[in-house]
Amino acid sequence: MNVSILNKATTSDASPPPGYLFEEIAKMTLSNYEVNIKIVAFLGLRLNNRSPHVKWKTLLVIRHVSMKGSPQFKLNMMREHISAIKQCLSWTGPSDPIRGDETNQRVRDAATHAIEALSADSTGQLGASRMVGMGSNSMNQQQQQQQQQQQAPQASHSNGGGNSGRMEGIGSEPWDPNKKQTSSFFSTARSVASKVVYASGSPEQRAMAQGGGSSGGDMG
Repeated sequence: MNVSILNKATTSDASPPPGYLFEEIAKMTLSNYEVNIKIVAFLGLRLNNRSPHVKWKTLLVIRHVSMKGSPQFKLNMMREHISAIKQCLSWTGPSDPIRGDETNQRVRDAATHAIEALSADSTGQLGASRMVGMGSNSMNQQQQQQQQQQQAPQASHSNGGGNSGRMEGIGSEPWDPNKKQTSSFFSTARSVASKVVYASGSPEQRAMAQGGGSSGGDMG
C-alpha cells in the first residue's frame, strides 16, 4: 500500500484532490486482499478527523473507489465504517470565516454520494433495499405507465382488425372488388352479343335476341 498517495488524497487544505489519485487508490484495492483491508482502515481513521476538508476528501475517495475499485472494498467499508459515514450526513462543524457553512455542506453532500455508491450493485444501480427506501411506489407507477404505453398500440391494432370481421358477419358477404368487376364484364359481353345477333341474324334470331329467347318457345 502506498501511504503517500492516500495522504495526498486526504490533505487538510480546501482544494479538491487530483483525479489521478482516485484512480491510483482504486487500482491498489485490486492488488490483494490485505492491501484492501489496510486502505479501508486508513480511510476509516481519516473519517474521524475533525477537519471538514479531510472528511470531505475521504468521502470523495470512498465514493470513487466504491465505483472503480474492488467489490471487496465496498463490503469491508460497509461492515467497518458505515456508521461513521452516516454520521457525516448530519455534520455541523464550525463555520469557515470565508466560506461559511459551505465546507460543512460539502461533507454532508459527499456522505450522501458515498452511501449511494456503496449501496449500488455492480451495474451502478441502487440496491433493492435502498430503492425501497427512496420511493418504491413512484417506481411502480412509472413501470405501470410504461406497460400501458406498450399495450396501447397493440390494443388499437387488434380493435381495428376486429371491426372488419364483425361487419362481414352482419347479414352480408365481404365486399369483393374482383367479383363486381367480373359481373360487370359478363353483362357487357351479353349486351354486345345481342346487338351483333340482331344486326346480322335472320328475323327469327332477331326476334329471339329482342325477346330474350321467349319467342323461340312460341315458334316451336
